[in-house]
Amino acid sequence: MTKQVVAVVGAVLALAGCSNNTPAGADAGTEVTKVGFIYVGPTGDYGWSKSHEDGRQYLENFGTNVKTSYIESVAIADAAKKIDELYASGHKIVFTTSFDYQAEALKAPERHPDLWMMNCAGFKTANHVGNYMARLEEAEYLSGMVAAGMSKTGKIGVVGALRIYEQMMHINAFTLGVRAVNPNAQVLVRWVGNWFSPAMEIKAVNDLVTDGGADVIKAMTDTNIPVVIADELKTPAGETVYSIGINNKDFCNSAKNGTCVTSSYYNWGPYYVKLVKEIAEGKYPTAGRVDYLGSKDLDIVGLAQMSDKVPADIKTKVEEKKTAITSGAFNVFQGPFKYVDGTEVKTGEKLTDTDLPCTKKFVEGITDFNGPSCTTNTDCNLNKTTAGERDAFYDSFLSCDAATSKCVAADLSGCGT
Repeated sequence: MTKQVVAVVGAVLALAGCSNNTPAGADAGTEVTKVGFIYVGPTGDYGWSKSHEDGRQYLENFGTNVKTSYIESVAIADAAKKIDELYASGHKIVFTTSFDYQAEALKAPERHPDLWMMNCAGFKTANHVGNYMARLEEAEYLSGMVAAGMSKTGKIGVVGALRIYEQMMHINAFTLGVRAVNPNAQVLVRWVGNWFSPAMEIKAVNDLVTDGGADVIKAMTDTNIPVVIADELKTPAGETVYSIGINNKDFCNSAKNGTCVTSSYYNWGPYYVKLVKEIAEGKYPTAGRVDYLGSKDLDIVGLAQMSDKVPADIKTKVEEKKTAITSGAFNVFQGPFKYVDGTEVKTGEKLTDTDLPCTKKFVEGITDFNGPSCTTNTDCNLNKTTAGERDAFYDSFLSCDAATSKCVAADLSGCGT
């Protein structure tokens, strides 16, 4: 369902040199610009889609020359149709807020030459098609430090969505942060096969704690389900299970028992204001552009306030590392570190923005915690429904491995070339 919202956008951020959320400048002309947003999940998920919805609301609260709309929970198969619907109702800028929509975003201006498409979490551009992402890996490194400080078992469970480069990169950064505090810690990754996979997420948290020995759970799907479930659990030894959220500052609000200790987050609003102004003023490149912004840019990523349960020495270490990252003195992917296959990034070396979209392997300290048990591929798609158009939304990218009788994730990591 499409929810139309009359927005008010006016005084906007200056195009360059902005490092905070203070509005500056004037309205980008008098003509009303209609901006549409397409979300992969529900806006009430506390996570990924909520972070973009917060950004849309930030955009609409700036003045008088923009109207916005959003469509939530859009299946990949429906993306083209929804883009066309937004265009038909006068939207000349559409933000598709998922890696999954990249292919359809690239095609849309071929049908509508005056349409601008901005796709989040991808790496390809085209005429009138831009791509953008923020360096959440910076915040994930810090969240990994917190996770290590909270763990007594030295085993930390990650509930991952899809085995794509973005998630593998973020899990790598998280693990490097974990091991900066506890070099012997182990990170167990359970893939659930989709961004929104409630039954599999619930199963993953329970298995990671009960069978894997994890006493900290890191959420990396689009929902708050891992945090909600972890909040209700105890380890087999009767200890508290802590959790760390993702995507949204308010993520931990869903843990009613207070066991969620912090969350990595995106802050899209100032960037959306900046980008819409560029397009409206004709300053955005026709051939498209990839924007990859870090914590020093428009405060676009960060780590939410840490719980009082986080040890004081860990908080100090996190704040020191945060300062180093923001100043550019530290890169989360600088050596020395090793991958699970034994190859290494040596001291003085660091991964580049060209390397990151080619992330296909894990760093040392990570184990694929495959599951649940299966006999057929159907067992790996607990969310499968018979609701027609909703089926594609819930489809799992897991398959049953005959050798282990466990559900394993398809390698969708790809490469930017």
